This record gives sequence, C-alpha cells and structure tokens, in this order.
Amino acid sequence: MRTITIIAFISILSISLSKIQEIKVGNIHTREERVKKVLFFKQFSKLQKSKGNNLFEIFTSENLHSEAGLELKRHFDAYKSFTKRFTNIAQLTNKKFLVDKHDGDDFPEVVVNDIQNLEYYGEITIGTPPQKFNVIFDTGSSDLWIPSKQCKSRDCKKHKEYSSTSSTTSKKDGRTFEITYGSGSVQGFDTYDSVNMGGVIATDYLFAEATNLELQGFTEAPFDGILGLGYKELSQNKEPNVFEVLFNQGKIKEASFSFYLSNKEGNTSRLVLGGMNTNYFTGSIKYYPLVEENFYLIAFDGFKIGEKKIDATRAILDTGTSLIVGPSHIIHPVIDTIGDVSDCNTNKTRPNVSIVLSGDEYVLTPEDYILNDPNYGCVLLFEEQDFGQDLVILGDTFLKKYYTLFDMTHNQVGIATAKN
Repeated sequence: MRTITIIAFISILSISLSKIQEIKVGNIHTREERVKKVLFFKQFSKLQKSKGNNLFEIFTSENLHSEAGLELKRHFDAYKSFTKRFTNIAQLTNKKFLVDKHDGDDFPEVVVNDIQNLEYYGEITIGTPPQKFNVIFDTGSSDLWIPSKQCKSRDCKKHKEYSSTSSTTSKKDGRTFEITYGSGSVQGFDTYDSVNMGGVIATDYLFAEATNLELQGFTEAPFDGILGLGYKELSQNKEPNVFEVLFNQGKIKEASFSFYLSNKEGNTSRLVLGGMNTNYFTGSIKYYPLVEENFYLIAFDGFKIGEKKIDATRAILDTGTSLIVGPSHIIHPVIDTIGDVSDCNTNKTRPNVSIVLSGDEYVLTPEDYILNDPNYGCVLLFEEQDFGQDLVILGDTFLKKYYTLFDMTHNQVGIATAKN
C-alpha cells in the first residue's frame, strides 16, 4: 500500500502545521474554520487529479496516528463526503422544460442568521407545546432531522433534543432514516409532528429523530439540525418537503419560498414563506424553468469573462453549498482567467465574471467571488469538482448577490439583484 509521511503531505498542501489547530470541520461556525475547510478541499481536489485512487490509500495507511495526521484525516473524510453529495447530484439529471410565472408579496418570514457570510440558519419549532430548534436551510436536500432525546452520540448532547413524549401531537412512524452530507452522516427514525416556521404550522409533518450523529464540526455548531427544501424525489422516504406540505394543507398560497442572503453578518437575512418580498431586491425578477423536479436544476449557458465564453449546460441553485462548484473543464478556465488571487492588493483589478442563464448575464465582481480573510489572505470561491457531467453548483457565492425564488408550484426559479 502506498504511503506518504505527514511532513511531506503538509508540504504538498502548502499549509504550515502552525496553522492547523484541533478544529473539526463540516457545517461549522467561524470564518477561520470555514476558510480552512475551503483551502483543504481545494488542495485535496488538486491532489486527487494527480494521484487518483492513491490519494484514498494515503489516508488508510497506518502512519497517520499522530495528532497532525488525525487532523488531516478528518479534513479528508469531510472531503470524501463532500464529493458524494455531488456524485448523487450527477445521477439525477434529465427532463423537459416547464414554463410559468409567479409573483407575490407580504408573506410570512423566518429570520436567518448569517455567520461571516458563510453559514445561514434559523429557528423553527416542533411539537405541542413547541420545542425550539435552529436549523440550516438546505435546498440541496429534502429531509428535516433533529437530535432525538434517544440519541446516544456525544454530539447530540451539545444541542437541543426533540422529545416525542413531551409533545401531544407526536405520532410514531417506525421507518429508519439515514442520510449523508458533505460533513458526515446521520441515522435515526421517522416521526410525525407539527412544524412551525414563521408562525405557519405544518401538521403531521414527517421528520427524522437522529439517534446517531457522525458530523464533523457539529458539536460546537450553532444549529441543531438540517431542514431540506428540495423536491421529495431527494427525500430518503420520498416524502414532500415542508413547503409542499404547507401548500397541500392550505397554509400557504403557493408551494414556494425565497431567500434574501444579506452580506451583513448577523440576523438580517430572511427566508420568505409562500412567495417573495419585493423589499429585498431591485428591478424585476426573471423566471427560469426547472429542467427536472428534484434539485433546483436550470439551463445554464456558462460563464463569460470579458470576451471569453466558457460553455456549460446546467446549474443547480443550492443554499447548502458555499462556493461555485463544477467540473474541471468548466471551472478551471474560469480560475485560470481570473488568475492568482493570493495577493489581496491586486484583486480589485480582477475581471468580473458573468453567469449566463438563457442569455441573461448575472455579474459577480471580485468582491463577490473572492473571500478576503485576515488569517489566510484571499481565497477564490470557485472550486473544481468532477462528478461526471457539465453541471455547475451555484452556491451562496451566487445567492448572496441574487435574491432567489424557489417555486415548486410552477417548477421554476426566479432571480433578481438582491438589495445588499
């Protein structure tokens, strides 16, 4: 089995041991931790291209038992889970276009907390009387899970736990639950209960009580679970998401929601239930039909940088991904054209990058696509990840700049310039 020393591997990563602290990564809660994760993932991606499967053998070798080695392995395990997310995306892709329009205003809202413009979560309640939980809102998955009082994992005990015996509206389901994210996995069982978001209540909503958690970074995370907002085709048990349930129960007029992701840290971001709020964007909103009804997948012309065009075919709008991610043959030319951003003093002269959707150009400036961190310098928020198709993930780097409506009633998304 091929092996490599820790010192050699650190040298390859070009990250000094003095900067590697005992911090687990996953869905994490400080700017420094997330930047570290981005840097590691970028280096792992490069190494995997050159070493292929040998890279995976490195981390099964027996000479990784030092403190530094274990820390590297934790980062790498998170990277492997991260790649699985996009492998699953690549396996679900091809249907016809649907066209329709939707508009609205004055809808209930959920306050969304923004941590360093990199992580977004908000409060929901479950049960009667209500039990409060903070959850990540993720359009790239479709299940809600919360730590259960029956959970034995150490990570659960640092968070709020759902108690079915304390809720008069809780009902047993009995099916098992298991899901994998970019930072690990969750196992448990399904339960029915009432879920309240922004004062709107979905009754008899199926969610998972997590009894085993193996999520890196979850222990100290400020949220308790994840609320998936994708179509039911992505759900572990093919169950509709909370907005579909609210719509079916007549609680909202449309099975839709929209995100305003503020570029100001704190609680200025919003999740709008059942429609959109025109106070959060400027100009008109443009609509794009979904290619299929699982992820929020739309036609994507590609990138435009000056006169240079880089073709693509499809893009997914995903609040659960921080970066803009895509295969090497699409993203590498973008990175190459932008150039080295490590010298923060020169980045104001970097080119704008346009994301072209059905001929419409959505411009990202260097300020939008470069993270300027006081500890690690400047980091480019584009990432190469080969998952077998011409598919690009437009994560929070894009969604912070552009207010987005996710409309399941009409199978489309609407996009407008956010007021930031």
